[in-house]
Amino acid sequence: MINHRLNFLIVLLGLLSLSSYGQDNFNIEVYGGPSYSYFNSEIISPQSNVTLSSNISPHLGINLLKKVAPSYQVSLQAEYLIRYVRYQEIGPDFSFDNNRNSFQNKFGNFSLGLRRVWEKEKYNVFLQGSLGVVMDREPRSFFSSGNLPPEPTKTNFSPIGRIEAGIQYPIKNNYLILGIRHQQGFNNFENLGYESGSQQLYLTGSGSYTGLFVGFGFNTDTWFRKK
Repeated sequence: MINHRLNFLIVLLGLLSLSSYGQDNFNIEVYGGPSYSYFNSEIISPQSNVTLSSNISPHLGINLLKKVAPSYQVSLQAEYLIRYVRYQEIGPDFSFDNNRNSFQNKFGNFSLGLRRVWEKEKYNVFLQGSLGVVMDREPRSFFSSGNLPPEPTKTNFSPIGRIEAGIQYPIKNNYLILGIRHQQGFNNFENLGYESGSQQLYLTGSGSYTGLFVGFGFNTDTWFRKK
């Protein structure tokens, strides 16, 4: 968790420092919102009925945008995503429901893309596509009570594609942003597992999710404007 935060902070500081070079036509967006992650699971539990389902989880990020044409911007994006999984187990004389901690994982998403902006009278509409990588740095097993001890933490990377659309509402020289995003992973790089007695649970994922976001965009031209 500390490594995820450190990596995100380093990228954040790097993106902010870039805005001081070639200062014209740079925008910085910060955003956050709910997300719904996608994964596959395999469950073997002869003594009970077990289900794993995705829970609504938070994500937040920063987007550095450089205008390259009248209606186009290049995007450099860094994002932190937490993925919660709901674990439900029902047996002959018991039931158990865990809304958050089962197979919890954290991801860093980094991408480079292109945004198209359509200017309207009172707002702007945008569509953005990006390619990048998702980073996962967590143990492969999250249940220390099982027969298999947790494996050492390691860092994995996998390619992703992203598409997002939204609306920008001007506020003086800056703007409010509302949007929707889908991230699609291309490989099942996430492989988590738990085994205890006759019960075996496995989860595989590619870092894919769909999310809503709200944020604020800063026009850095006003930050460095010469008096």
